[in-house]
Amino acid sequence: MLKRILALIAALMLLSTFLLGCAGSQKPSSTESTTESTTNNTAPKKESSSNFNKTGYPIVNEKITLHFASNKGGEEISYDDPKYIWQEIEKVTNIHIEWNNIPQASWNEKKNLMLATGDLPDAFLGGNGGALTSADLITYGPQGVLLDLTDLIQEYCPNIRKMFEQNVKTRIVSTSPDGKIYSLPFVQELGSNLVYNRHYINRVWLEKLGLDIPETTDEFVEVLRKFKTEDPNGNGLADEIPLSFIHNNHNYGCYGFFTPFGSLDCASHVSVRDGKVIFEPITEGYKQAVKWLASMYKEGLIDPEVFTHDINQYRAKGQTDTMVYGVFSGWVTTWGPYTVGTIEDGQNCDYVTLPPLKGPDGTQMWQSRSPAIWGGLFAVTSANKYVPETMRWIDLCYDPEWSFELQYGPVGYMLEKDEIGIYSFIETEDPAQMPVRGKYAPGLPPSYISAEFFETRVKFSTAMQKDYDQYYTYAPYIAENYMPDVTYTQEETEENATLTADIIPYIVSTQAKWIAGEGDIDAEWDAYVEAVKKMGLDKLIENYQAAYDRYMELAKK
Repeated sequence: MLKRILALIAALMLLSTFLLGCAGSQKPSSTESTTESTTNNTAPKKESSSNFNKTGYPIVNEKITLHFASNKGGEEISYDDPKYIWQEIEKVTNIHIEWNNIPQASWNEKKNLMLATGDLPDAFLGGNGGALTSADLITYGPQGVLLDLTDLIQEYCPNIRKMFEQNVKTRIVSTSPDGKIYSLPFVQELGSNLVYNRHYINRVWLEKLGLDIPETTDEFVEVLRKFKTEDPNGNGLADEIPLSFIHNNHNYGCYGFFTPFGSLDCASHVSVRDGKVIFEPITEGYKQAVKWLASMYKEGLIDPEVFTHDINQYRAKGQTDTMVYGVFSGWVTTWGPYTVGTIEDGQNCDYVTLPPLKGPDGTQMWQSRSPAIWGGLFAVTSANKYVPETMRWIDLCYDPEWSFELQYGPVGYMLEKDEIGIYSFIETEDPAQMPVRGKYAPGLPPSYISAEFFETRVKFSTAMQKDYDQYYTYAPYIAENYMPDVTYTQEETEENATLTADIIPYIVSTQAKWIAGEGDIDAEWDAYVEAVKKMGLDKLIENYQAAYDRYMELAKK
């Protein structure tokens, strides 16, 4: 009998250990009341009230209300809707949020008014990207309008501390030039995000004309000529558009056509090489790329509307029932009635990613962008009377599972989750019936999804897998030559705004003029460079370099 009792006790102890281990891998629930051990030797701050729980959930015993101002995306329903994910977080925390949910179009105006007048919410939260600009942070942080979160993070935020430890760039992006943290970031460590501008070539036309995927700039021009003259869509009309893009557009532009000439031009027109900030539009590679584009435009190989059509016109023109685009720029996994994939997909796709072209001297490279680590997503104001509670609330948003659902949508609508905690996406055969990301969750809120979480806890949707497959077309040719998301001092911010207001429109309009054949780039180049310098380019680069150097110093700590 005694042996049976001892065996039963041992079994119960083993079972309790197993259950505790399983609970550690799940997101906090409304019934969880765990505690966190700490190695912080500093004296604990005085809590707001006896209603507050420093560890475990709920955060408060009796419900409190906080007032947040947030920008709203186009697909989102009201944050107060019972189906919206914030309601689930309220169940866990026992904190009700009164939302001032402002449409994106009027966000900056209303946000600036709140900051200027002192009519403040308890916190600003970016639901559709950044809530606060770097200028906001460096202006209103030192004034005390926005609170320094540095010590509060150490005291109340284990998830945020872990994020800072796992990815030092998240801490750097969150740190202002005065060394203080006034805001928290959005982070998504998805490798495919690095390649934002891709080119797609018409595989159907290549096969019909007996052509291979071009590998060099010369071969590319020859392919475009055949697309223009040999009626590959077979309708007997000269309606083929060999190459189209949207000039000066981040995702749909022509930046990839600068890389064969050694230029890493991009929307910011800045790159970094060997620790030195480079302004691409005054480099020799940039000049040669513009000359090459101009030569194709002169032959009628480039859509004459690249300087005037908007995104809707661009898509409508390229997605008609009759194929008209030979090559187009974008970041897409579908293109109207046409399928999009990679060379490896073979005949399963109408358009495939075009690998980086080799230039005249054999250069083969591709530009990338800073990873999706964006600051300014959450800030606490001086009006807040429940600061510890607020910090614990926002820390929950950085819990791995809550982060994933905040970015992609709640389980049951956008996502499914199996018994071992693997997330998958709900998909339908009819695209019109597919769940819409950003309807019941903000999509770009303060949150953190690590690369490890994507690799071990997520089964990619069809579109995400296609996106990654495309990314691998370019991945071997990219390097960390992008300007990271640096922070500027107030003086630098003001100077940069003045300088770029003159410089950027000038270089964009001059590039368009040269591509369109209006002017002689060789004859005008020296005067163009001199004009840009007279507008204060050297000072602009000096500010960029100083901010970059500070960023790299923080990375060493």
